[in-house]
Amino acid sequence: METEEAVSFHPVMAAGIVSFRGNSPPIYDVLIMYGGTDLLVGYTFTPYDSLIYGTGNLVGNNVTFGVIGYFGFEVMTSPKMSFFTEAGGGFKTLSGDDTNPYVIGVSWLGSGFSYRSGLRFYLK
Repeated sequence: METEEAVSFHPVMAAGIVSFRGNSPPIYDVLIMYGGTDLLVGYTFTPYDSLIYGTGNLVGNNVTFGVIGYFGFEVMTSPKMSFFTEAGGGFKTLSGDDTNPYVIGVSWLGSGFSYRSGLRFYLK
């Protein structure tokens, strides 16, 4: 249930992630394609609000979970360096008291799309 009430708070998530990743063999010793998915399970709480304002955990008892996936390319520019570019996205939510405006507010935070690129250095 959504309400018209505005809330301001600072949630923190403590979670564990199980990752599954795979990659292609090097193509012409230069290009590697890879992809993966992360399964996330954790707990969301509000320690800063509790410490500063004495509110306790505004989110209440919950289980936070999500699924994140990505796909990328890595180009080996030398034996010890590569350039990579990857994109992905995911969904994160939590189960809890769905009448709590803080649960409603935090349930979508962390979902979306991402893009990264950069250099990787290897110590071979």
